[in-house]
Amino acid sequence: MARPVLIFFMILGLSSVHAQRLLDYYSKGNDKLMHRDYQGAVSDYTKAIAIDSSFLNSYLNRGMAREHLKDHEGAIADYTHFLQGDPKSKTAYYNRGNSQNSLHDFDAAIYDFTSAIEIDPDYAGAYAGRGFARSAQKDYEGSLDDYNKAIKLDPSDASNYYNRANAYFVLKNYAAALTDFNKTIELDPSNAQAYNNRGNLKYDRKDMKGALADLSRALELDPTFTEAYYNLGNIKNDERDYEAAISYYNKALSRDSTLRQAYYSRGSARDMQRDYEGAVADFTKAILLNPKEVSAYYNRGVARGHIKDYKGSLADFNRAIQLNPTDPDAYYNRGITKLILGMKDDACFDLNKAKDMGFDHADAVLQKSCQ
Repeated sequence: MARPVLIFFMILGLSSVHAQRLLDYYSKGNDKLMHRDYQGAVSDYTKAIAIDSSFLNSYLNRGMAREHLKDHEGAIADYTHFLQGDPKSKTAYYNRGNSQNSLHDFDAAIYDFTSAIEIDPDYAGAYAGRGFARSAQKDYEGSLDDYNKAIKLDPSDASNYYNRANAYFVLKNYAAALTDFNKTIELDPSNAQAYNNRGNLKYDRKDMKGALADLSRALELDPTFTEAYYNLGNIKNDERDYEAAISYYNKALSRDSTLRQAYYSRGSARDMQRDYEGAVADFTKAILLNPKEVSAYYNRGVARGHIKDYKGSLADFNRAIQLNPTDPDAYYNRGITKLILGMKDDACFDLNKAKDMGFDHADAVLQKSCQ
C-alpha cells in the first residue's frame, strides 16, 4: 500500500485558522497512520474532512487507514470519493483494487488495477494485484502474464515469485513452481507460507524427506501455522504412522475447529487404527461442515458397519449414492449391508449394479447369495 500523502502548503479558500486546524488534523492522521494507530488516524482524517470536505488527500489516507482496519467498504468509499476529484490517481486505483480483492470482487479489482496500469504502465504493484485477482478467477495464464511483468519491473519482491509459484503449481508446471518457491525463500527466508507450499509440492512429487523438512521449517517459523500441522498429518498418514498423523491433526484442529479436511483425515487414520467409533465421530464432524462430502458418508458407512450399526451404515451409503451415483464401491457395500439386514432383493440389485460398473468382487457374493 502507498504511504500517506503529505502536504506542506496552505489550503486555498479557508481562513488561516481553519486551514491550520485542517493541516493539524491531517498531519496528526498521517503520523498515526505511519505508527499503525489506524483508528486514531481515521478519527483525525474525519475531523479534517469536517473542516473541508473538498480536501481530497484526507479521503485517500483515511481509505488507507480503513483498509488496515479491514473496513474495506469504507476504504472503497473513500478511494471512490478521491477518484471523483482526481481521476488520474494511480495510487487511488491501486488501493481501491486491493480493497476489492479483499472483498473478493475480482472483476472490480481487475478494473482498478488495469486503470492504474493505463496511467502508469510500469506500476509493478498493479500488475501483481491484477495477477492475484486473475488467479482468484482461475485465469492462471493471465495471472502468469501479470506476475511476469511485475517481476520484470521489481525483481526484489518475494511475494510476486510466491504468487507466480502458486499459479504454476495449479497448472502442474511443478519445475517452474519449485524454482519460484526457492526464489521466494531466498528473498524472504522467514516466509512460513512459502515453506509450507514448497513442502506440499514436494509431497505431491513424492519427495517425503524434502516435504517433512519444509513443513517442519514452516512450523519453526510459525508454531501456530494450522495448515502445516494438517499437511504433516497427511504425510504421516501416508507413511502409516497413524498415531503421529492423529497428533498433527489434533494440533491443527486445536487451532481451527472448522477445518473439515482435518476431521475427515483424522477419521481415516482412526479407521485404520480400528477406532471405528472415533472415525464415525470425525466423519460426522466433516459432514456437518460440508453436507455434500461424498467420501465422508461412504467412509462413515463403512465404519458404522464395523460397529454393527447397519441401519446407520445403510443411510450413509444411500446418501453417498445419491450424491455420486457412479461409485461401484458404494453400491457393493450397500448391497452387503442390505444382505445383513435381510433385504435380499434390494441387495442383489445393488450387487448386480456394482458388477455392471466393474466391481469384480461383487460376482462372488452374487453367486453365493443371489441365486
